[in-house]
Amino acid sequence: MRLSDITVLGRSLDPSYPPNLAIGALSLVVGAAGAVANLLSSGAPLESVLWGIGAGFSVFLTWALARELDPAHDLSAFVGTGLTIAALPFFDLPALMSIFWLLVVLRVVNRTVGPPARPVDTLAVLGLGGWLTWQGNWIVGLVTALAFLLDGLLTNPLRYHLVLSGLAFAGTVVLSVFQGDIAMDSGPTMPVVISSVVMAGLFLVVVGTSREVRAVGDATGEPLDARRVQAAQLLALLTALLYAWWDGLAGVEGLWLLWAAMVGVALYRLAHLFLARGQSQA
Repeated sequence: MRLSDITVLGRSLDPSYPPNLAIGALSLVVGAAGAVANLLSSGAPLESVLWGIGAGFSVFLTWALARELDPAHDLSAFVGTGLTIAALPFFDLPALMSIFWLLVVLRVVNRTVGPPARPVDTLAVLGLGGWLTWQGNWIVGLVTALAFLLDGLLTNPLRYHLVLSGLAFAGTVVLSVFQGDIAMDSGPTMPVVISSVVMAGLFLVVVGTSREVRAVGDATGEPLDARRVQAAQLLALLTALLYAWWDGLAGVEGLWLLWAAMVGVALYRLAHLFLARGQSQA
């Protein structure tokens, strides 16, 4: 049984494909090295192993996010991965479940696997988004609703996702008001605003240069829809900014893997444009 037989939101990793093999090996190496380093510094075996597992998953999820943000370029994902590896000694592990949620939400919109979400995929995204919203993350509920809205409006839409978008939005409002989560705990500081605006500006270069996407769906082999890819990119950027500007530094730290992925693909795209311009002038 293949992964695609169960869900269209899971992208299988063929180990014969060099980038897939590289990220798998890199994640294992970082996880093992992180566990050993943590053990030497803390002397707590179980906590060290768990930290190493989290570090390995952080590396992999950064790569996976970057592949959704820039599906046309395999190597761009490794730039953000390098940024994550460099940052791991200095930052706490991020909210991995929130990163995983965002990953599948982006796939609902950009359809990098190919086919639209199946009912079981829709229910899984709704369930995960609802659970995270219940935990006090109203932004998760809002972004989930927006993802269903986009999927119901863009090319080859799933119209019933428009209804689910309204239900997700209404559920988010009810949960947020009921739990009192809509009140801002701590707004952004000026360094957070400035740094997030700069990084967002870099990533907008990726969005602006994705009017044509030379990539195909994993399962269908058909070209990806550029509008869907751009919509997913903007949704990811909106998510990062909402967390940063609502929760301040805590919001940035919770999703710093997303920032690493966005900056990584932006740096790769800028380098690619610079080299292409240099070759055209030669």
